[in-house]
Amino acid sequence: MNDFTMKMKKCLISTLLMGAMAAPMSYAADSLSTVGPAPYVVLWYNTPDGSSNYSDIMVSTVKPTVEVPATYYSSLDTWMVQLDENGNVKRSESSLYMGIQSEGTGRHNAIFSMWNPLVRWNEEPIGNNVIKEVTDAQVTVTIGNDIIKQFNRSWDALRGDSVICEFFDGIVSFYTFPNGNHNDKTLLFKSTDKTNISYEDYVDSRNVVQPFAGEGRGLQSFYDLNWVLNQYYSFVVRVWHEGEISKVGYWRLDHTNKEWYHGITMIYPESNMYFSPGACAFLEDYSSVSGDMRRNMALAPLWNRTKDGEWVARTNGHFELQYMRNDNPFKMNYAGTANDSLFLVQSGGYEPNDKVSFSVSIDQDNYRTIADNSISAALFESIVIENVKLENDTLSWIIREDKLPQFGYSVNVEKKHKDGDYTFYETVKTISAIAPNCRAIYLPITEPGEYNIEVTLVDIFDNEYTTAFPWYISEPEEISCLDVMNDFTVQYGSLLVNVPINHKNTELSLKIEDKNGNVLSNWEGLMSVGDNQNSATLQLNTYNLAFDGEYYFTASIDDQACKSKFSLAKGVYDGADAIADGNVGFKSVAGVGSDVFIQFEAAQETDATVIISSIYGWNVTTQTIHLQNGLNNLDIKTYGLSVGIPFIARVIINGESYVEEFIAR
Repeated sequence: MNDFTMKMKKCLISTLLMGAMAAPMSYAADSLSTVGPAPYVVLWYNTPDGSSNYSDIMVSTVKPTVEVPATYYSSLDTWMVQLDENGNVKRSESSLYMGIQSEGTGRHNAIFSMWNPLVRWNEEPIGNNVIKEVTDAQVTVTIGNDIIKQFNRSWDALRGDSVICEFFDGIVSFYTFPNGNHNDKTLLFKSTDKTNISYEDYVDSRNVVQPFAGEGRGLQSFYDLNWVLNQYYSFVVRVWHEGEISKVGYWRLDHTNKEWYHGITMIYPESNMYFSPGACAFLEDYSSVSGDMRRNMALAPLWNRTKDGEWVARTNGHFELQYMRNDNPFKMNYAGTANDSLFLVQSGGYEPNDKVSFSVSIDQDNYRTIADNSISAALFESIVIENVKLENDTLSWIIREDKLPQFGYSVNVEKKHKDGDYTFYETVKTISAIAPNCRAIYLPITEPGEYNIEVTLVDIFDNEYTTAFPWYISEPEEISCLDVMNDFTVQYGSLLVNVPINHKNTELSLKIEDKNGNVLSNWEGLMSVGDNQNSATLQLNTYNLAFDGEYYFTASIDDQACKSKFSLAKGVYDGADAIADGNVGFKSVAGVGSDVFIQFEAAQETDATVIISSIYGWNVTTQTIHLQNGLNNLDIKTYGLSVGIPFIARVIINGESYVEEFIAR
């Protein structure tokens, strides 16, 4: 047996010891028989001859067929390796496994567990202390000639209180205490880096994520999948590299509902990690008291994608009975076989097997490519975009939930140019990222022109789906000072200006002056607003203005300047045009109840705008009327006028204003 196999067997024995730990909730043992555990049965997925050894993707599928509480149906158990620049193994790292679990509480979990990297130590020992062996479960050190072993548990003592192991923020330290005094500790060894796996990158809100300790340390994610018997569940695990770390994403597929879930992305604090060629599945009774009860599962061949991009189906395997106590009456009560498309595993009950290890095989013609998998071909189809849109500077998209899930995205923005009869596109923005759960990005496009926006999504198997759509941004209209002059009001305490928006930066200056040119209030700055706005309201302070004084409001835009005359008492008016000249203008005005009666002399037949407002600026009514040449008697209907309050009647003809003040009665 080679060293590779020995390491894997050690890993799996450790996994067996962690069975109860892997259960978020333990099963009530007294509700079962107490005759001993069912056998711990392992299916090894053999590596085909001639295939590359190391992988970045593994796909496993399990179907539970007979359920017993406190059973773990593992579809995949493997471990990580770190490769150097030549593709050789630099170090073998820790284990990971995934599958489904039946609790005794009614929960039916999907579980993904991953062990922390092995502890790394300073190269130079302190004093005469020498590291003999380091694993994630155990460290062997010497103090002089005295060998001391330490399991990785926080603040566990060694040999009484003479040596202690401390875990803090992922750093492992060994201390000795001369004379047993904990206030006088001496450092023996300290790890060089943080060694904890984290999950800050992503975790599904339905998942429970928690660290574990005991036989090793690590991180576990579990979720009540509510799985049912005789239904298939697939699990995908993928590793990728980002600088000095590696990330491990975990996805699960519920074949019943035809839905994919991204369970978690764990951050592994080592670079250039891959999955080992050694891989297995196992059926475990972690209650250790239900050996007389039979549990069954079916497994599809394990798929892995090698680091060279080759998809491999593990259609050959062999069953092994892992370590079991000799006095256990059910230690040989297990079975394993294969049909045309599945591995079949049984453990427990009253059907002894005289073979400790035996090989099985599946018809390889059924598994030419992963998309041809007869169990789940339709569910391994490439990613599909259902909808994409750009709104309020945000580009968003929706994908089909029954197709392969997203791994990353790329967005390319091209601007169209014309040179005579020649048309070409220039790339002006490209955004891409590995982001399995991103469905929207900030994408501001402000320069006028015609664009082509191309969105490409990449699924977890690196298939691509691309869609594109045109986008147009029109040239902005210039703002004139007259636009500002036509939309401002005067009220007690403030002058309000409604500035039209042209969706570009505009230099604007506003000021209030008295008749001598003294600036009493001003505002100036750069106007810049979002696409969802068509105007902006600005305010100038008028608290220091006399109520019956005459003032000028000026708006300046670029090289334009416009000025209007106003009074707090009379509102906005235009100098001499506000005074009736005998032939044109107001003859009389009166407000009674809800009516404003106006006699107005017009020089010709024309349309006019009549505005009734308070002297404080709030509008009562605005109406368009037709004036006859000569004297016009007008009855302007309102919703009611407050008795004793001054109001302003304003008639606007061809841009000229005629203003008269009246008091309602």
